[in-house]
Amino acid sequence: MNSRLILTVIALPLLAVAIAFATTGVFTPPPVRGSFDVLPGSERIHLSRAVGPESLVFDPSGGGPYTGVADGRVLKWNGGDWVEFAVTSSQREKCSHPFNPAMEHICGRPLGLRFHQKTGDLYIADAYLGLQVVGPEGGMASQLVREVEGQPLRFTNDMDIDDKEDVIYFTDSSTEFYRREFMSSVLTVDMTGKLMKYDITRKEVTVLLRGLAFANGVSLSKDHSFVLVAETTRCRIVRFWLQGPNAGKHDIFAELPGFPDNIRRNSEGDFWSLFTQRRDSLQNWRLLTRG
Repeated sequence: MNSRLILTVIALPLLAVAIAFATTGVFTPPPVRGSFDVLPGSERIHLSRAVGPESLVFDPSGGGPYTGVADGRVLKWNGGDWVEFAVTSSQREKCSHPFNPAMEHICGRPLGLRFHQKTGDLYIADAYLGLQVVGPEGGMASQLVREVEGQPLRFTNDMDIDDKEDVIYFTDSSTEFYRREFMSSVLTVDMTGKLMKYDITRKEVTVLLRGLAFANGVSLSKDHSFVLVAETTRCRIVRFWLQGPNAGKHDIFAELPGFPDNIRRNSEGDFWSLFTQRRDSLQNWRLLTRG
């Protein structure tokens, strides 16, 4: 029995105990001011024969939204229903709808999505298949980056695009765990995540930050002077400076009351981040630290 399997066997019972404590009120999550002000008025758009929508983007013409789902497809909302727009793997024979967990690494799992505003191309961060791109008409995505520094990308997660410089900032959540093992990454405080830059013209990758605890969402500032990356396990957002006197350095941008996933910027320059859950008992159940 390998160490990863042993870790999973240990982690699951502990997680069950943590959840049991949380549901009985032993641990009380901190209050989130204004947390009930927005979502009650939202509208649900249901998926048919699909699960696990991840990331939402609109194309340069305002069409969409588009989202990646668990069976490896990227779907587009056409105003009345969801239609298939793109896939990240050509091996689709056993990729059943809505989801076949055993085939995730074959079918692909599109996570982060971003459109290039000048070309209309859709860039895709696939958890298993790396950084990809598909044209404005959709179809089969093409591979851009599958490995960095001679090592395969294990958990490609999110990205943002600098259309002026033609570079992509993207994350690899872990060099130890795959997406389907994400809970092990959280419980062990795995700190092998990275923030990277991909030069579209030169086809070169540069590692900007290492040692991140579950590197997740990515967003550029409005003036492109810095890029934010969510550290899910540490419940915080890190800022990496791209310009100015602090260029090349990083600091803590925000400590959060929950576990952040994606980060998105609005037209005013403000940032929005979705929490997978509030900061609670899970932070008291760390098995060991990796990094």
